[in-house]
Amino acid sequence: MKYTFNKTKGVFIYPFLFLLAFASCTKEAELGLEVLPEDSQVGAFEVDTFSITARTIAVDSIRTDERVLLLSGMYYDEEFGQVSSKLFTQLRPEQENLDFSGKEVILDSCFFTLKFYDSNPFYANRRYVDQGIDLLHLYVHEITEDLKLDSNYLSSSSVSYNPDPIGFHIGVNPTQPTKDSVNGDFTLTFPIDTSWAGPLLRSDEIQSTDAFIARMKGVAVVVDSLSVPAQGGALYLFDPLSSFSRLHFHYRTRDEGDTGAYINEVFNLIIDANTPRFNQHRIERSGTIVEQSLNNTTLGNEQLFLQGLGGTNIELECTSFLEFFKENPAIINLAEVILPYTPDATNDYVVPEALYFKARDENGVERFIVDQFESSGSHIDGRVDTENNRYRFVVTRFMQNVILDYQNGINNNFGFVITPTNEASQPQRIITNGTNPSAGEGIKFRFVYTPL
Repeated sequence: MKYTFNKTKGVFIYPFLFLLAFASCTKEAELGLEVLPEDSQVGAFEVDTFSITARTIAVDSIRTDERVLLLSGMYYDEEFGQVSSKLFTQLRPEQENLDFSGKEVILDSCFFTLKFYDSNPFYANRRYVDQGIDLLHLYVHEITEDLKLDSNYLSSSSVSYNPDPIGFHIGVNPTQPTKDSVNGDFTLTFPIDTSWAGPLLRSDEIQSTDAFIARMKGVAVVVDSLSVPAQGGALYLFDPLSSFSRLHFHYRTRDEGDTGAYINEVFNLIIDANTPRFNQHRIERSGTIVEQSLNNTTLGNEQLFLQGLGGTNIELECTSFLEFFKENPAIINLAEVILPYTPDATNDYVVPEALYFKARDENGVERFIVDQFESSGSHIDGRVDTENNRYRFVVTRFMQNVILDYQNGINNNFGFVITPTNEASQPQRIITNGTNPSAGEGIKFRFVYTPL
């Protein structure tokens, strides 16, 4: 990926969003060695009482194509609504020049296998999982529309597929997945209708990748919505690039007219780096608290809602820190944003492991900031802190640049946005504290500085 860096703003030109507002007070700082060396602590102060405006915002469609993780399934979330995913992928012959001329061919079976994602094979409400996960039904359909590697597929995209399934798996249970007999990897296997697979295997198009793709454009993996309970359900996470994610034909051949034994053979259709694939994600928020909270800064005082898969982001606005440092010139030793959450509001779901903090440019486009690309990759942090129930973003260089620009008569404070990492394929969600919650800490901007 190519980045452009604006030295004045400290912003990387990368699509995304930004906003914030503050009131001030100062106190002498008790600084740890992780912030400043001991001999540099004299005369350091901190301020963390700026007033912040925050809101939950809906995300426009995001790109979901050619990811290393694909999802299929559906679950119901009491706060965020119903979340569903469909998986679309092309399949291509593992080898060309499969020629059955002069051969007798008997197809014994055909299977489509997907390898579960190792560290997190499904996403669901943990309360329902503890009671016994709902066993959903997934169906495989043949795609009837071309997939193109050079096309941009979004979370709102779809392609047509035959309504009659060619395979299915009833009662998917990722808590007790099947282990592959070769290396023990967890996989999900769909038996494929041999009346569909047989003519495909014997067709002349099987000899050429281009000819095959023109005939069989790919498959969609779709959840049977009738198998999803009113509450509960799950999203299943798969590794499409695994050598165990493939459609495989098991067949026998022998020369025509030969009465001897058949030769057992296997032919595979695979997913690789050159295979177009994408996810469609849909989130139905009707009647939920998230729907009520969208763009509502009043409700943002109490709670904020963050969700992957093109769900929701958190937007912040702040202005008064600029006036404060214009009147009180300083070296910014540390600037950080603290986003706390209350465990009781999130304990039914796995929360995001990390979040991004982004800034808007003058056109309202979200950009990664310079601190995201410090030589030590974890400089900005953004990881969940389960001990202190918070996320923390170190944004020192960016804020110093914005403050210096403001002192020179240039206002580059266009707002901020907090987003999930890997939001195209990570379904995690979290409810965080707002700016002035009735219980617990609110969002804070904290500056540690040395007056000039």
